[in-house]
Amino acid sequence: MSATFAKGTKVPAESTRLEIEKLVGDRGAEAFAFALEGDRAKIAFRLQGRALRFNLPLPTLEEERFQRVQRGLHSHARTPTAARNAWMQATREAWRALLLCIKAKFTAIEGGIVTFDEEFLAHVVMPDGRTVGEIAREQLALTYKAGEQPPLLLDYTKGAR
Repeated sequence: MSATFAKGTKVPAESTRLEIEKLVGDRGAEAFAFALEGDRAKIAFRLQGRALRFNLPLPTLEEERFQRVQRGLHSHARTPTAARNAWMQATREAWRALLLCIKAKFTAIEGGIVTFDEEFLAHVVMPDGRTVGEIAREQLALTYKAGEQPPLLLDYTKGAR
């Protein structure tokens, strides 16, 4: 994953997490939780009667992109310090991208482009602990695998509107 948004940001990941907490709190979140689980960060909050969760994939220090530097046709190993610095930079950028994502959702809602449920639907947590997006992804994969693909556009010749 090569993020271009927030490239070179110096904002610490923890500061961005706190910024996300403030952002959702300012919009009326009743609760907020944060957890690190392996190579993922999880942000959860309750807003407008919905339990929501964002799963943020985080880079791992062992990734090749942090261990080696490509220079033209050649690559060389980074020092442990350089590898850690590159990894920390990518982590800061991932957190900034999540903040942008959540801000954009609120901007679209506040601009009347979408409703709250439309914009946050994929992140709604269901009683079994999975998000609507996780459930839908599984079902979508099965549907397409079975060859039950819907048309890209409605066929208006058949009276559908």
